[in-house]
Formats: sequence, structure tokens, C-alpha cells
Amino acid sequence: MRKLLPYLTAGLLLLGGCSNFMSNDDDFKEKLQDAVAEANATPISVLVQAAEDTGTTSPTGNETFKVGYAQQVIFTPDSLYGFLHWAAFDKANTSTELSDVVTFDPADDTTTEATLLVARSNVLIQPVCEKRPAILRNEPDNSTNAVVRNYPVTIVFTKAIDSASFTFDDDSMRQDGLFKNITITGEGNWGKSDATSYEQYYDDPSLDSSGKKLTINVNGHNMVPAASYVTILLNKNITDTSGLTMADEAHFTYKVGTEVDSNPPDINSVDGGRDINLDFDDDKIAEHRVSGDFMYLAVEAADEIGEVQSVYVTETHAYDALGNAVTGEDPVTTSAIFVPTEGQTFIFPYTFQTTGDGIVELQIQVEDSNGNTTALADAPVYTVIRDTTPPSTENAANVSFTGATAAGYFNGTTNTTITFSDTGSQIVDYGI
Repeated sequence: MRKLLPYLTAGLLLLGGCSNFMSNDDDFKEKLQDAVAEANATPISVLVQAAEDTGTTSPTGNETFKVGYAQQVIFTPDSLYGFLHWAAFDKANTSTELSDVVTFDPADDTTTEATLLVARSNVLIQPVCEKRPAILRNEPDNSTNAVVRNYPVTIVFTKAIDSASFTFDDDSMRQDGLFKNITITGEGNWGKSDATSYEQYYDDPSLDSSGKKLTINVNGHNMVPAASYVTILLNKNITDTSGLTMADEAHFTYKVGTEVDSNPPDINSVDGGRDINLDFDDDKIAEHRVSGDFMYLAVEAADEIGEVQSVYVTETHAYDALGNAVTGEDPVTTSAIFVPTEGQTFIFPYTFQTTGDGIVELQIQVEDSNGNTTALADAPVYTVIRDTTPPSTENAANVSFTGATAAGYFNGTTNTTITFSDTGSQIVDYGI
């Protein structure tokens, strides 16, 4: 009996404790039911893993999830990557996110509660990341010696940059004369003078249509002082179109000499065609015929000092379809067609700016990164014949076919007679 007493006492205490707990917690039964339901929920092995080099997850590897119950997942990104959101994938296809399989609360935070909704195998939970923007290349290069005083700064990023990175809240590009997220300083007398702001010598930064190439031209009326060291500093707050900032700030320094570049690029060749294959023969201008509103042009040009930056086309409708000189129509010059890459032939579709059939002359000008453009008087001319009008339907009345076989065929041997009755120039193709 003495041996049973401790057990009875413990049991009474346990019952008393449970009774007090239940009496003080109205939710006890509900919590107990939830605990039992979670314990009985279907367990599924889910792979929790970050993509290679993007960072680490906690937990990581195969983890047991209970269907319908949340589990905390944490992601620590690598410094070169930015986190976008959580997603679920099939392990065999990580290019397409699964819907209605896993929910994340919140989905856009590195710490989230992941809930598996269905009993499905081969599920991968992974943070979706992108590389942060970085500088791919810049001109002038770091430590470049003695560039001309009007040499522009060009910076090519690895990703498209949000233009707001360089615009203040009031939409201005400068405050107190200074740029946003870009600092330009200079040291005169070949670096022997103290560093001062040089931003007054440069125009406002400009992104191209891709958002990847940033250009800062030199002010043509106030050029960079000769014999200077110029340093460009890019703040890490520069942001790409996904909202990710750079991992670190970046800077480069170059030297400015005493000379100024005033020569335009050399145009080596101009070719054309109805399509990107450039099917026109340079020696057969009469075959430079197009029947639509556009054609393809290819311009090869090079510049000794700067880069070939853009192409301009000045179009003149020289003669109409009947061979008469066109009067009363002014030449039309396109806006700048930007050249994406230096050192190769630039092929681009060109839409005609004038109307009407006949002979069209295209004068080609190129501009370098220092703002020097081919003079219109020196621009090569590419000649095209535009013929958008089909032959007259009345031609059929002047053409007869005889000598056909009984079945109405021409066999190319004996039954070959076609008669054209054209005594008064009735058969026409409207001039050209």
C-alpha cells in the first residue's frame, strides 16, 4: 500500500492540474483537436533549397511538411543577389512556378511561413532571386591615359537600370549642381591639384532605350580642363528595374589630355535589301526595288578616337514614278538611330519617311560619341526605287493566248503562242 501511495498522489495532482488548466483555458479542446489533426496530417517530404550561389535557406534540404500546416522558412541571400519572392516548383522543372501548391505569408520577405496545400511529391521551395546590377564595362577605361577633352563617359550595366536612380523627387537631374547617385571629381595639373567637383563640365546623364547604357556627354561649351585626373563614382543605391540595388559602389579614374576631337567617323560601306539578308547588288542600282514601306540598311563605320554612336538618314523623294523630278517636298531626316555595338556593321530596318512611288535617295550620316557628325554634303547616297503600284488591270485585254492543247495547257514545246496586241502603248507598269 505504501508503494502505491506516491503513484496515487501523482495521479491526483495530475488530474487536479488538468482540471485547473481546462477550467482556465476555454480553448483547450480546440487546441487539443488542432494538435491531434496536425499530428495526423499527411507528411510530405519537400526540398527546401536556394539556387546555386544565390544564398542559403534554413532549413535546407529535404524537410517534412504536414499538408495544411505552416512552417517557417528563412533565406539569407548572397551579397551579389537580391531576393524577389518565394515560389514553389516541381523539382524536374524549375523554370515554371507552381500555383495552388504552396502558399507563403508573406511571399516577399526573406522570412516566411510556408504552407503545403496538397499532398504532392517532388515539390521544391525556393527563393526567387536575381543578380544585382553591376558595371559590365565603362569608357574611358580605368587609368586610361590622355583622352580628348570632349570624350564622353559611357557605362554599360549588366541589367536595365531604373531611370529614377538618376532623377530627384522633383524630376530634376541635379541639385545644387550635383547629380544623383553619380559623383564626378577632378584633379587638375595631372593630379597635383586638390580634387574638386567636375560635374559642371558634363551634361545630364542619359540612359538608352535598353536601360543598360548610361552616357554622360561633355558640355560642348565648357569642356573638361586639360591635364586633369577625372574620377567617376557610382553610388550603390543605383537600382535596376526589378528594384535591386548594386552590391557595392563602383569607381574608375582616367586622365584627360590637351586635345579636342573634332573629326566625324569614317563610313566604310552602306548596303541594303528588302530583308535582313541585304539582297541588293551594289553594282545594279536598277534592281534596288522595294514594294513596301520599309527596307533594311547596313552601315559600317569606324571612329579613331570615340565610338560610332548613332546613324541619321536623310530621305529625298527625287523622282516620281514617271521619271519627273519631284518639287515641293523637303528632305526628311530621321531622329538618331542608336548603334548598340561598336566595331561591327550595324543592320537596321528603315521605314520610308516620304510617300509616293519613284526614286528615293537616302543620305547616310554617322555621329561619334564626341558629338562629331558627318556633314550632309559628305554623306554617301544610297538609291532605292520604290514601286508599290501593281500593273494596270487593263493589260489583260491586250494579251491573248493561242495554240493551247485540247485541255487548255501550254506544254512549252509546240503549244507556246502568246500574242501581245500593243499598238498604242496600252500595256503599262505605271512608269517604273
